[in-house]
Amino acid sequence: MKIIDLDRGAAVSSPAAPLSIALGSFDGVHIGHRRLIELAASFDGAVPAVWTFDRNPFGVPYITDPDEKSELFAALGVKYELVCGFEEIRGMTPAGFVGLLAENGAINTVCGYNFTFGRDKSGGPEALRALCSERGMSCSVAEKVTLDGAEVSSTRIRELLAEGDVPAANALLGRRYSVRCAVVHGNEIGRTLGYPTANQILPPERAPLRRGVYVCRCLDHPAVTNIGVRPTVCSGGDLVCETHVIGYGGDLYGRELKVEFVSFLRDERRFD
Repeated sequence: MKIIDLDRGAAVSSPAAPLSIALGSFDGVHIGHRRLIELAASFDGAVPAVWTFDRNPFGVPYITDPDEKSELFAALGVKYELVCGFEEIRGMTPAGFVGLLAENGAINTVCGYNFTFGRDKSGGPEALRALCSERGMSCSVAEKVTLDGAEVSSTRIRELLAEGDVPAANALLGRRYSVRCAVVHGNEIGRTLGYPTANQILPPERAPLRRGVYVCRCLDHPAVTNIGVRPTVCSGGDLVCETHVIGYGGDLYGRELKVEFVSFLRDERRFD
């Protein structure tokens, strides 16, 4: 998959092929987002692409960081990821935005039933259809995706993670929720007790998980992870993802480690 940074000049890096573009912020790349990408990929005569933002609009905490989003797009068959900053387009008219899509090779667009675009969210799916038609472009609108009678949304996934309901969040994501960042040095108390842990500092921009202990998977091993501030050994500080990988004895310092969450065990607490 090729990533095109539109803020650095689309004219230099525009794709040569006509594109079928799914539009959205795609935070989480959940099963509803996958439906948009499937519709984009099913359009004949164009290669599947996504149009997304370099970060979540309005400062909403993210579920997936940009690198993970790109990996998920590629796994779904997306050939081009067009990325721009929200500030770059928030003042555009709906017609101006569709013109920008056309300039970047779009011959088909796909959006969700509640998609808005243009200055002050003045455009919706019907406006997108009409503006695309004026330019000889196609447009498809995906219907609401539900699971067990409830709408699939990034907002709902954030709520479930904050509640610690990982199985429900994973069902909406269509995969295990995960965090991935570098392993840093901690107090190394766990190592002296025979349970070494890999410590990762969670970015404050990430959607918060309920503090506590989780069943996880890491490096193809079972693992147990604590999300919190380690009140037994610390008086405060950064939010840490602290994982003991069961049956693994290698050195993980400095390595980017992916931890996949399976279920919540208990709240974090201080021990004597």
